Amino acid sequence: MLIGTVTQVNLYPVKSMQGIPVQQAQLWWYGLDGDRKAAFVRSDNQSHFPWLTGREYPDLVRYEAYFTDPKTPDTSPIRVKTRSGLDLALDDPELLRDLSQKSGHPLHLMRLNRGVFDCMPVSVISQTLVQTLADSLKEAVDTRRFRANIVIDVEPSVRVASDGGFPEAKWLNKTITFGNHETGAQVQADYEDRRCAMINIDPDTSERNPTILKKVAQLWDACAGIYGATRRLGTVCVGDEVHLSD
Repeated sequence: MLIGTVTQVNLYPVKSMQGIPVQQAQLWWYGLDGDRKAAFVRSDNQSHFPWLTGREYPDLVRYEAYFTDPKTPDTSPIRVKTRSGLDLALDDPELLRDLSQKSGHPLHLMRLNRGVFDCMPVSVISQTLVQTLADSLKEAVDTRRFRANIVIDVEPSVRVASDGGFPEAKWLNKTITFGNHETGAQVQADYEDRRCAMINIDPDTSERNPTILKKVAQLWDACAGIYGATRRLGTVCVGDEVHLSD
């Protein structure tokens, strides 16, 4: 069943830093090439979630991480433009000092080939969900708040779930195919994406708006979008048709 079209593909070179919109990305078993392969860790935190994120330092979402060679994101060196205007290599001690001082935490850099994900390696959200949220709040909502890898413009016939939920909730335990139905990249939709205070942070100003998460909790029990795992390797492109199958 045709459910929509890919309108955005996003990579996040460093966890919780600004994302990079791309026209296409290679999907591997570990997720999209170059996505969240690095993160800064709070060295004084022994919990199951030690990463430095926008929850601890909201301005982190405005740091511009980028690949020096965009054609090979999985192997390219990463550089970061800081809020003070510096352009530094990811492993530059000056970047570590900058983040440590401003976040108030001792930090160290971690790189993982399989990626630093909260739950699953691929995240998907529909423009319909974001627009429904905006309509309910009576204000514009930037899709970037949700930090999804893939954004889909859903076909009108599947935009409204019969139970009032968001369209993606109906895709759980099904296969999403991007592009050619026989050979295109595939993601198994496994979990609803339970949201946290990260979506309250404006990606341009880093200001917090707690009504965003509060409204998502009211509408969809704090879930928005889905997490998935790779089922078939391939390339995901802006403009790809998206199909759903059992």
